[in-house]
Amino acid sequence: WGRMHTWSVAEPMDLVLYLRLYATLLTTGVSVDIGRYTWTLVLPFVTLGAGLVLFLREREPKRWRFQSLAGLTLVLAVVIPAIVIFLATLPRGLFYTPKVEARYFLPFAPAFWVLLGWALVLVARRWRLVGSVVGVALVGLWIGFLPGHYTDRYLDDELQSMVRAIISQAQEGDVVLLDSGSRY
Repeated sequence: WGRMHTWSVAEPMDLVLYLRLYATLLTTGVSVDIGRYTWTLVLPFVTLGAGLVLFLREREPKRWRFQSLAGLTLVLAVVIPAIVIFLATLPRGLFYTPKVEARYFLPFAPAFWVLLGWALVLVARRWRLVGSVVGVALVGLWIGFLPGHYTDRYLDDELQSMVRAIISQAQEGDVVLLDSGSRY
């Protein structure tokens, strides 16, 4: 009893795996087999780093003050939800602890995309050709992953066949009884 710290047998998610999942999901939209897509993180995060360095080296104080507030807001909109989700999914005593799922991250993806776009604009202002190449490469990366979100998705039956079967065989005065365990 003295060695029992919690009633939960759940293990916390590894922080490095958590960060890889978050980063891969934000950059590609993929949440399974993320080890295969680690290479896709390089270009977006190098762009973010370059944008941050260029922003910090900017000399105009008036413009810097406004952009720093906007940039800080975007950074916080990307970082704070990740921290909150991680803390919310840590195992706790007797209470329900949800597992980390990709759907928790998706509402915060637009803030990441705006932050990435902002960094890309800063890079393109400094080096037009590099910014253009990086922008085309990012769009190409996303277009490459887009078909994966739509393949193998077929319309489920949604009980249409059952309704047609009932209509084809029903007569006036018939009673339809549906068993919830097996709808046919």
